Amino acid sequence: MPTITVSIPVDGTLVPQKAEKVGGKRIGFYYIILKSLKESRKNDVVKCLYIKGLTKFGYCVIKEGSAGDSKDNDGRDIQDRLKWQRDLHGRLGKSLRLPKLLGEFEENGNYYLVIEHLKGKPLHELVKGNRKLRQSLLDGTEEGKKVMCYLRDSVGILGQLHSLGIVHRDATLNNFMVTAGGKVAVIDMELSYSLNDHFPSPPFALGTHGYMSPEQEAMALPTVKEDIFAAGAMILYAWSGISPLKFVNAPYKWLEDAVRYFVPVADIARLILQCMHPDPALRPDALQLHASLDAHIRSRRNRVVISRQANWSPEAVHDALQSGLQAMGSPMFADPDKGWFAEHMVDPPDHSNLIRKGWYASFNRGVSGVLYFAGRAYAAGLDLTPIARPVELALQLIRVKYVENLERSNTGFQFGSDGVAYALAETVRRGWLNGSSAMQAHWGNMLARKDDAINLADGWAGQGIARYACQGFTDNVPPQELADLLLDLQLEDGSWLYKRKRPRFYFLEGMAGIIYFLLCHAQASGSREAMIGAERGLGFMAAARKKGIGVPVTWKPKGEHLSDHSWCDGNPGMALAWLKAWELTGTPMYRAVAEQLLEQHDISQHWRNLSLKSGIVGVGETYLEAAVVLGDERYLAMARQVSEVLLHAMRPGKHGPYWLVDNDKQPVTGLMIGNTGLLHFLLRSLYPGKFGFPGLL
Repeated sequence: MPTITVSIPVDGTLVPQKAEKVGGKRIGFYYIILKSLKESRKNDVVKCLYIKGLTKFGYCVIKEGSAGDSKDNDGRDIQDRLKWQRDLHGRLGKSLRLPKLLGEFEENGNYYLVIEHLKGKPLHELVKGNRKLRQSLLDGTEEGKKVMCYLRDSVGILGQLHSLGIVHRDATLNNFMVTAGGKVAVIDMELSYSLNDHFPSPPFALGTHGYMSPEQEAMALPTVKEDIFAAGAMILYAWSGISPLKFVNAPYKWLEDAVRYFVPVADIARLILQCMHPDPALRPDALQLHASLDAHIRSRRNRVVISRQANWSPEAVHDALQSGLQAMGSPMFADPDKGWFAEHMVDPPDHSNLIRKGWYASFNRGVSGVLYFAGRAYAAGLDLTPIARPVELALQLIRVKYVENLERSNTGFQFGSDGVAYALAETVRRGWLNGSSAMQAHWGNMLARKDDAINLADGWAGQGIARYACQGFTDNVPPQELADLLLDLQLEDGSWLYKRKRPRFYFLEGMAGIIYFLLCHAQASGSREAMIGAERGLGFMAAARKKGIGVPVTWKPKGEHLSDHSWCDGNPGMALAWLKAWELTGTPMYRAVAEQLLEQHDISQHWRNLSLKSGIVGVGETYLEAAVVLGDERYLAMARQVSEVLLHAMRPGKHGPYWLVDNDKQPVTGLMIGNTGLLHFLLRSLYPGKFGFPGLL
């Protein structure tokens, strides 16, 4: 039976609904769903098996469009886009490599476009998942040459389209497929525009943020130069590893400096800048771009490398901090009536190029983390006057959520009341807020509720750290009971089991964070039991490590090592536990393991994410910790390299400089995922011995 996709509201009107994307379900008469490839507001895409006869069967891709879905200002919906794509596939199929048109059908008010399934991978997947690509591109070796050939061939396809009077208008690394035979094909033509037919009129909006030229964002009449801008963004992504959305909508002078820093090969940097020039007339055409890429591929390995000038200085960092605080007090980061916002953690945005705002009080991405940083900034002598109004609103939000409605709030460190108390305690400790303003009388209640988890993020280990940070301010919530609970649950082999009945190793949600808390407890209380438990845990972890890919050791299954470079669930965070153990015991093995975990974190691999939680700032904070604990200037130098990256990635704005930290479409303040985390790192890079790792003791 075909998949039923009709719902009947109370008034009896039939409303089309999307088909259920479950393997084995049937769509239409000939098609059986194998798996969902994409589900989005715009349209869903599934891989199917079609059977039209004993010898006529195979794989296909089906795009679904529901009537009225994604309707634009001219009354056109997703079905109009898919039918335009159908016409293009029929018209262009014999001229260039794109999926063949296999059919179309309607069912229960939905329209379905059936096209060939291309066996291969999107170029984006080949670029994003290849850690060795950047160095290979710089060296001109085989791996890099392959990707350059794919980029050249993609530009060649754009040139073919242009010769046929078609502008693609959504040329991205995701929309070029590299087939199993190494050939490049173009996909997703639904936004295309015919220069000859002046159709569709008006052109469909908009495109993919980061790849759209200024004139495409302004919805000007399309020209082929839109695709050239997008091609430049594709080359930039391949060479830098950074999404182009972090480079667009900024002054061209800043773009010139940033591209030459992140792409230190002269001819490629020059080519990217020509393609992404704000004046379309100054961009090359597809034939010129193809020739330039081909010349680069054929050239010898020796490249003209752009010399980098060291950009780190105390003055430059201080200026970035003060101007960054200025920006954080502006409407770019704070609503005038509700204060600092974050990207909503549950609700998706109305448009893929925007964010839906949420207002949170938590340490992780809410206002408590910002206040924590502000207390330290005050202690360093920075001027907090620009953020006075958001601070006032932040304290009001905390009072509403964690004082007046504590029983309805979350527990835990990263997203609950314990982290809020921890952050407020720092503001008082640094002499910025007084006890009354920081709601000190309520910290005991914030800390008193025990969670049922055990980790640092939202369990006993994190709650224990918060209790220690608040000691001296409130003493009715002793950390001892949390340490005892953790020691009672420790298994004979030194590990702890999680809900999936197996150990978890990493810092924020695993054993390393638990061990860190036990070490802090042993240091503060002199508990021999906590010290023994921590060392047993370290012994179990040391025995479970194995050789990694791109890192000396790992605890992840083979092929899942991409995040081993993050603080949250990678080796830098793990190193914090061993650094603490070395600090307390002086055992050489603990230092050796810590140093091993800090090896081979080439920051050029992680520019795409700047955050404290999962990006280079988390790595940089760990380098600063190692510099202080181990007394090794080498790690301070490595941390300053991270600072230089941040200074080059800092975007100018009318309210002050800011960063697009992770996959941001606009800047947000958060500590773990936001601008505050970057500012904290810059502050600590100036005073590595004065301030500790954010969120720890």
